[in-house]
Amino acid sequence: MCFKVRLFLIALILLLVLTQVSLAQAEKEGKKIKGFDLGQVVVSATRTETSSEYVASSITVITAEDIERKGQATVYDVLKDVPGISLKQCGGAGQYSTVRMRGGQDRHIKLMINGSSIGDPATGITQHYDLWNFLSTDDIERIEIIRGPQSALYGSDAISGIINIITKKGKGKPKSFVRVRGGSMDTWKVSGGTRGAYKGMNYNVMLSHSDAGGVLPHDEFEDDTISTNFGYQLDEDKELNLSLQYSDTMVNLGQSSTTKWKSYDDPHAYRYGHLFFSNLDFTQKVSSLWEHKLSLSYDRTSKTHDDPDDGLLDAADNINDSWSRAKYLGITKQVYWQNNFFLGKTDTLTAGVEYEDIDVDRDNESASSHKVYSNSVDTRSLYLQNQLLLFDESLSLICGGRLDDHSAFGDHTTYKLGSSYLIREYGTKLKATYGTGFAAPSTFQLFDPQYGTPGLNPEESKSWDVGLEQKLFGDKAVFETTYFHNDFENLIAYASGHYVNRDVAKSHGIETILSIFPWEYIEASVSYTFTDGEEDGKDLANVPENDWKLNLSYHPGKLKLSADFYYVGDRLAYDQEEEHRLNSYALVNVAASYQVNKNLNAFVQLENLLDEDYQSAARWEAPGFSAYGGMKIDF
Repeated sequence: MCFKVRLFLIALILLLVLTQVSLAQAEKEGKKIKGFDLGQVVVSATRTETSSEYVASSITVITAEDIERKGQATVYDVLKDVPGISLKQCGGAGQYSTVRMRGGQDRHIKLMINGSSIGDPATGITQHYDLWNFLSTDDIERIEIIRGPQSALYGSDAISGIINIITKKGKGKPKSFVRVRGGSMDTWKVSGGTRGAYKGMNYNVMLSHSDAGGVLPHDEFEDDTISTNFGYQLDEDKELNLSLQYSDTMVNLGQSSTTKWKSYDDPHAYRYGHLFFSNLDFTQKVSSLWEHKLSLSYDRTSKTHDDPDDGLLDAADNINDSWSRAKYLGITKQVYWQNNFFLGKTDTLTAGVEYEDIDVDRDNESASSHKVYSNSVDTRSLYLQNQLLLFDESLSLICGGRLDDHSAFGDHTTYKLGSSYLIREYGTKLKATYGTGFAAPSTFQLFDPQYGTPGLNPEESKSWDVGLEQKLFGDKAVFETTYFHNDFENLIAYASGHYVNRDVAKSHGIETILSIFPWEYIEASVSYTFTDGEEDGKDLANVPENDWKLNLSYHPGKLKLSADFYYVGDRLAYDQEEEHRLNSYALVNVAASYQVNKNLNAFVQLENLLDEDYQSAARWEAPGFSAYGGMKIDF
């Protein structure tokens, strides 16, 4: 690994030298170099359209162009580039995966599509363990990642942050595309779509089919998805938007052993899933002082798990299979009404009410037990936030709070304070936030007949961060660093056959990002995240102390090249035992595309270029060197 770390440092030095040489040459030739747009508009941080320069939270915005340049196929692939995020995946495509942000658990992240929650409340303690790998990037306009507690605006689960996927809308003349991608591990994906606008109506429709193998011999993943967006401008001040998504998935699941500490092929173990998500929004600008939005969403996920007894899976290790069958159905209905009051050019008050209802049906059968049950929980919420700009819009203040009334454990209050200060003449932004968060226990943790505990309390957190953003070389480069600290209480753990509120945890660290735009067609960024903490008296599981990311992209016209280097430090496995510490690893991915003509684009991707032998999840080997290629036809 020392060689790969040295390789990373050499690449970083070359990057900095390239920046200086490019800037000097541009200045000598009198060329104007395009800079960073630091005032991009984001929605998720405040639930209103706000310039990022006024946002105190740490944010990352990934656009469709960023995703296209790297050829990233799933949301999980995209999140590899985000500082403060730790990833785990049990093998190849479609397999169990988790995402941790700033040391929090996977269940401490709120995952949304177009501002409405999405997830599976029926199958376990985290709602999106397979969604990270199932959600395709074909229909994504941008992804907004907000790090730090966001429960004051978004309620339960937003302890560590939120990830909001914003899908594409149609505009202009009709445009269509067909995209084909194939390669290693029997991977094939065909997708196509059309979008456009006519008079007051806009539309976007996308369909895709995916097939993939994996690391184990019988690994198999299939997915069929249709995603649509329809919008209608009723008049100048009223807009109606409807988004729909349906996915039909199948994945083969291997088996892992805690005694042998490795995974095994399980030929006939399959999980079949059906996801239907819908969201209807009505937005109206009543006057220059008041606008409001009414949003309704319906999220239905059904899954069937079938694992017959295949007998002896591995004779050498004496690993035997056992049978199990299960059916899960989770339905989430959500409605919120949000009102934005513009009390002045620099004062915005946001007030909203929200209702969420979750219904769960489970039928689990195995050689040792059979459990059938149905349960429901609902939450009624109020939230309020004030954004204030002072001193010629240099000082931004945000204060917000939320009251959630959960049917299982009662009331819970969260709040958040944030401030940023711009020193424009020096290109400097100072920022700080403090907030509380909570995560409601899942229906499984509350009501499972064998493991559940109805009296569980919500998990809670107190978090703060402080940071600096600094423009360099005019606006050709940006340096950002943030220190964060989290305290978690009442964490739910499994002990003595039941779930209990027992654990406490804490995490702290530093996120550092340097982004450089040294030339019109060259972009580069390097980030380093240090995370330290403990949970139940032991080091955090699946969270490396040291995490480096380096990206270089070169796009002179028709040709686009991208190279990524990832270094993930050693970390404890999920059981937090030192003997099961996972080794550090380094990955190199490269991608290239060429615009053959105005209609045809050809691309190639090489992942794990150095064929690193590693595990991102304990007991599961990760894919080795993989190559993919294909083409996209626009018409």
